[in-house]
Amino acid sequence: MQEQEQDNNFESSSTDTSRSSPFETPEVNATGRPPLDNRIRKSKQQEAKIAELQAQLKTREEDFEKLQEQVLRIMTQESLTNPFPSTPTYVDVDGQLITKLQLLQEEMKAKEKTFRDTMLALESHRHLQATIPLETPGPHRLQAKTPRPEDLLYQHKLQQQATAENELAQQSTVSHHPSDPNQNLVDVFKQLTRVMKDNNTSDATDPVQFNGSDEKWDEFYAQLRTYLAAKNWLTTFEDPTGPGAPGFDNDINKKIYNKLLMLCKAGHAVTYVKKAAEFDGHGAGRQLLLRYDGFSKQRQKSLRKTIEQLRHVNGTNITKHIDLFEKICGQLAHNNPAEPPTEEQRIDWFLETVHERTYDSVHASCVNAHLEGNLTFAKLVKLYTHQCFHRYPHFQLSEIDPKLAISNNANSLHGGGRKGKGRERSNK
Repeated sequence: MQEQEQDNNFESSSTDTSRSSPFETPEVNATGRPPLDNRIRKSKQQEAKIAELQAQLKTREEDFEKLQEQVLRIMTQESLTNPFPSTPTYVDVDGQLITKLQLLQEEMKAKEKTFRDTMLALESHRHLQATIPLETPGPHRLQAKTPRPEDLLYQHKLQQQATAENELAQQSTVSHHPSDPNQNLVDVFKQLTRVMKDNNTSDATDPVQFNGSDEKWDEFYAQLRTYLAAKNWLTTFEDPTGPGAPGFDNDINKKIYNKLLMLCKAGHAVTYVKKAAEFDGHGAGRQLLLRYDGFSKQRQKSLRKTIEQLRHVNGTNITKHIDLFEKICGQLAHNNPAEPPTEEQRIDWFLETVHERTYDSVHASCVNAHLEGNLTFAKLVKLYTHQCFHRYPHFQLSEIDPKLAISNNANSLHGGGRKGKGRERSNK
């Protein structure tokens, strides 16, 4: 019997030792994380700890309020009962005589210190709970978004602007009369005026979508400028300094960024919008201008070569040729505003583009007037247009009824008349 009891005691002691061994490997699952029960139990323990700290904090707040009431009551009673306030009641504490008020003040300071320590502990627990990762650490875990250098620089400029505006506001407050009763009313009216301006520009038409094609930039930029001017945003868009300058409107800057992002989302131009800092419409506009706008020698050479090789197709409407010629001249002027095509260059270029015999007489008259210095490009256009409509009157009537099938050598404009030489042959 004694040997059996010793064996049983040995087994139980070995079992207890194995359970309480500090070197026991904790149970983990296949993903390398503790079991779900352990995590739930740990979470519940943290919640219980936080609840306990909150209860302690509430208790200490109540004790602190009671202590304040006690101090106030003692001070009131002493002021009523003691006819000599300069001789307060003393209390013997460890052989030292101190006043009751001083004792209560020291106790109040101790309570405040305990209160602050409890608050710090509670905040640390909250911070620890907030920083607990929600997923298993690994190469594919979610990473926090790191701000780009452009975003950091933009935020720094905004802080500098706010600081500069605060300094200017303080200076203006010192310079003006501080007792002006109408200043607040003036500020309110300024805000109302600004809101009314923002709401009264709803009739402005949005520009067309820009897909990033260089040949469509001029038209898009012209429409964008008219839109920004109608919304009273053009001053912010063309500000020489941009964010960080005192008085720069950051609210309008965000709206410009939103508008540019929506207009350029369908093409490659959105790449240059996103190169700017987030919500920086001024910077996004600068990126688009650096990519698409500005003087280009290669484009100037291409446009110049195009207008030199342009030729009018014999028998076609001269007005369409004039419109195309004017469009190329406009692009030349937009590409190099410092040296736009002169009046003399436009006349010379246009005379070289028309070689139809119908305009020989007009060409001779224009050359003579040009040599005498009496010819303008507007007069040249009128002469060529008049000669075109005199030779081909149906070009004017085609705008009245576009469905008319007419040719340059037709003798009649109606279906019942005799057709000219250009009629189709009938298959017999």
